[in-house]
Parts: sequence; structure tokens; C-alpha cells
Amino acid sequence: MFSPKKQHEGYKENLTFFKMYGNANKRDYLGLIRFADMIPVPEKAIKQLDFRDYRNLYSMLLVKQYNYINIPENKKE
Repeated sequence: MFSPKKQHEGYKENLTFFKMYGNANKRDYLGLIRFADMIPVPEKAIKQLDFRDYRNLYSMLLVKQYNYINIPENKKE
């Protein structure tokens, strides 16, 4: 998962990544998820992340990204 960057504006979505938006009109760009950068992680290695441990702006972005990926219609198969 990547935070929003200016260089992402020209990227066209394809099978290797997709962009995340905080609203339907695509004005609140949240960053992108790149499938090629994902690796399998054993269940026992996963730790719960407490967003309150991060700076305010970054924690708000993390919360928005988390909410986006947990909306059923945003799930990619």
C-alpha cells in the first residue's frame, strides 16, 4: 500500500495495482495498492496496528485506507 504521490496521477489502473479513493467522485485520493509488491505472510507473524501510535495526518490516512479496503465492493478477487 502506498500513500498518495503526485507521480501516481498519470498511472492507469491495470492488473498489478489499483487506486484508492475516499469518496465516489474520486477527489479524495488515498494512494494505491500494488499487488506485485505483496508477499504472503504467515498468520502468526501478523500484528494488529494501533493507528494512534502515528502522527495525526498519517494516522488519518491509515484509517481512510483501512476503511476503503474493508468495504465489500472494493475487494479485488
